[in-house]
Amino acid sequence: LHQPKYALKKILGGKHDAYVRSWARAAASWGKPFFLRFAHEMNGDWTTWSPGVGGNTAREFVSVWRRVHGIFRQEGATNVRWVWAPVAHSEEHTPYRYVYPGDTYVHWFGISGYNWGNTREWSHWQSFSDIFGASYRTMKRMASEKPIMIAEVGCAEQGGDKASWIRRAYVKEIPEKFPGIKAVVWFDADKENDWRVNSSRGSLDAYRKIAATPLYRKRLL
Repeated sequence: LHQPKYALKKILGGKHDAYVRSWARAAASWGKPFFLRFAHEMNGDWTTWSPGVGGNTAREFVSVWRRVHGIFRQEGATNVRWVWAPVAHSEEHTPYRYVYPGDTYVHWFGISGYNWGNTREWSHWQSFSDIFGASYRTMKRMASEKPIMIAEVGCAEQGGDKASWIRRAYVKEIPEKFPGIKAVVWFDADKENDWRVNSSRGSLDAYRKIAATPLYRKRLL
């Protein structure tokens, strides 16, 4: 986490421009449109680029985003769709407005969040709306026309019915309460919890049925 070599000041000073430029050239050469979720979850305190980590500031984060964006533009990587993706807001996190680089530098908003169930002493079962509602409303106030993706989401098995959570989130909550959400990315990994869609047969069956519906089979790029 504390990596002085990659502090935002170093990036702003041009120490890593050659590295960034190499990726920008590769992106331009590839040519096809793709999403780039650069410096995600920056409003938390667990990434090298977060304000408050290693002496970083929110203003530096914004400047770094714009610098990297500018390098990609210089190299002709206009096929990149820039996704600004904080973690679902909590009171202890940096407010979104402090780390937002501006509408000119962002194509999509993204949010990551998880239903931890009762797997931790501090956690409890939460619905999709419980997790993402406040962040979604904040983003719509910031730039109502920007499409939003759920850049990471997962649900634990413990504390409730994961299959029912998936069905309700995808079929009812997202279409009815979150019309600005245009994409959902499930965090399909066994990490802090078993977030995978196949953590149980019921969860997998629910997800397969949802993924096959026309609502979630639209082309985004």
